[in-house]
Order: sequence, then structure tokens, then C-alpha cells
Amino acid sequence: MSENEQKPKAKRVRRRPNVVKRKLPKNIGKLSKDRAQSLREMSQELQPTRKKEAIKWGILAAIVIAAIIIPYYVMQAREQPIGESPKIGMLTAVTPRVTMVQLGSDLTAGTELFRGDILEISRSGKATISYDDASTIKFSGQTRVILLQSSGAKRMRLNWGNVMANITPQGQKRMEVYTRSAVIANYGARFLVSRNKNSTLVEVYEGTVSLERIWDSRSIVIPAGHYAVADPKVEFIALPIKTTDSDTE
Repeated sequence: MSENEQKPKAKRVRRRPNVVKRKLPKNIGKLSKDRAQSLREMSQELQPTRKKEAIKWGILAAIVIAAIIIPYYVMQAREQPIGESPKIGMLTAVTPRVTMVQLGSDLTAGTELFRGDILEISRSGKATISYDDASTIKFSGQTRVILLQSSGAKRMRLNWGNVMANITPQGQKRMEVYTRSAVIANYGARFLVSRNKNSTLVEVYEGTVSLERIWDSRSIVIPAGHYAVADPKVEFIALPIKTTDSDTE
């Protein structure tokens, strides 16, 4: 062999590392399915708990936000009315334990009242609202009333209790009192409205008052010195009453 000729290079043989083949258990597929099923069941068990926790914290957050925001907007609405002034009248006489529901505080004489105010009078409490036209409305004996004056017309909803109204002539604007069972309306009169769970009693001392039953829309006119009751179990007619001056004061 000549010097110029080179020996062929020997080929390197790569040896593969010894791989130990492990036999997988025959039930590997079943084990994986069982594991997945178990995880799904655990997830389903946790979902109601998570939902309950989310709902609980959501309710707590809503309560906190409402407790902060609602009183602020109530005061804003009462102090800065938009459009027609919702001011109704003023408390000119009030005893302790007469409260405004929205504010949760006792009221004093001189408090201005606005449309939408809700008043609660305790069993021993008394309150009088005076209007610019010299009309007055007195509340007593565990009463709750919502003031609803609209477009200058005196209106209110009596949830329960007693209202003694002395209304000066109102022209074309009706003064109205709403209860669960009746609508009481007049254009100027002195009358009493007493509302309990199922009935409404109206006694008229001066002027005339109309009384309409809610469930059948029947109405009657009650003249001075008479009374009527809106109650399904009582005859719907105006009957004479006997009163003294002390009864109507």
C-alpha cells in the first residue's frame, strides 16, 4: 500500500443504553377513569359550598353598601328636590317617639316634611302637620303614614292607625287618604279616619267626605255628623253619630 493511500476509518457503532421495559398494569385505563371520576365528584361537592360562600359574601357586601349609600341619597332627595318642590308642610306639635322611618330618628317641632316621608307614631305619641293653607292633620295611637302630596293636592297612605284631618277648602284639588280597603276624598272637611287590619272607619264632623271601597269600587258620600265603614262584613251606608267637642279635638 502506498504512502499516499489512507486507511479507511472504522465506523463507530452507537450502543443503545439498556432500557428496562416496565410492564404497565392491565387495569391502568380503569384506574385513570376512576381517578377522573373521583376528581369530578370532589369538584361537584365543592361547587355548592363555593356558591354558598359567594352568595353570603355578596349579600354582606350589598348590605354594607346599602347602609352607606341609602341614607345619603335620602338626605339628598329631601334637601335638593328636582322640579316641583316636594315640601308638604311642617311638624308644629310632636311628642317623643315620633320617628321618620328613612332616617330612623325622632322628630321635633319645626321639622319640614317632604313628599315620600314615612312617619311612625308610637302608641303614646302624637304629631300634627300644619300646611301653608292653614289645614292641619293630627296623628295618634300607633300610626304609620306615608306622605304622597302631588301637584299641590294633599295625599297620604295610612298603613295603620288614626288620622284626624281639618282641611280648609281646596278648590279643584281633592285631599285623599288611601288605606288597604278604601279611598277617602274631600275638597275641604273635618273628619277622622281609623284603619285596622281589615276595615276603614270614617267619621265626618264638618263638610262632606266620599268613601270608596277598593274591592268593588262602590262609593258613598258621608255628610257631617255621620260615619261609615269599609268592611266586607259591614253594611256600606252612612249612619248618624253622636259626638261631643272633646271627641273631635
